[in-house]
Amino acid sequence: MHTHIMYVTPVMAQGWLDKNHINRTLRTTHVEHFRKMYERGEWLLTHQGIALAPDGTLLDGQHRLTFISKLPTEANVPMNVSFDCDHASYIAIDRGAARNPADVLGIPTAMSAAAALFASIHLRVGKGALSVQQIEPYTRWMQPEYDELMRYCSYQKKIWGSSGIRCAAIYQMKASKDKDFVMLSYASLHKADFDIMPIGARALMQQFINGKLGPIRQSTDLFCRAVRAFDPKNKSKRITIRDTDAILDNVRAFMGKTA
Repeated sequence: MHTHIMYVTPVMAQGWLDKNHINRTLRTTHVEHFRKMYERGEWLLTHQGIALAPDGTLLDGQHRLTFISKLPTEANVPMNVSFDCDHASYIAIDRGAARNPADVLGIPTAMSAAAALFASIHLRVGKGALSVQQIEPYTRWMQPEYDELMRYCSYQKKIWGSSGIRCAAIYQMKASKDKDFVMLSYASLHKADFDIMPIGARALMQQFINGKLGPIRQSTDLFCRAVRAFDPKNKSKRITIRDTDAILDNVRAFMGKTA
């Protein structure tokens, strides 16, 4: 086996793809992820690349090559290309544990998940389509409040520790300027302490008790409800969200000024 750094053109990519007979089913979202990274200028040469058997069969790199094959003819992308790879090596490719953004950035998984949600809201893209480079600035933006919130309340409850709830608290800590109220609301939910629970947090807890939060747990709807619950100006005994877009637009506007 011998490896070379090459500038791969769309024509070269398509030629190698023509001998793609054994790879897994192509994931178009993965191809799109590579394309967007390239367009944003985030593409970097790494040890990962293309692997070809002695007979030219493509063993690894179909997603990278597919994205390159769709670029303008004059484009070229730097890539490590390995030739004369043993056919048997295919079974060992991509069997390791993939590094997630938390691994790459060296931060807790919960912090990475919160940063990804903020990035997803601000950039209007799905969390699965985000690159580490896109997530990293939001990590820095939210870290002071994240650290303060975790010092104040280290309790871990399944739904109250979700990224939606945590991001809502961080946002209101920044936007409302009343950190003590927000942290008290957040902690009271984690501890299920009704004696200290502000009216907004109590309303959100009641919805949880009534089973209304289960179906929306992973959606921005939960984030919007928590934003309302953690608002020091909120005096309503009910948390009703009729227009999540309006709340999200307010959050984006604030982030645009501060992120």
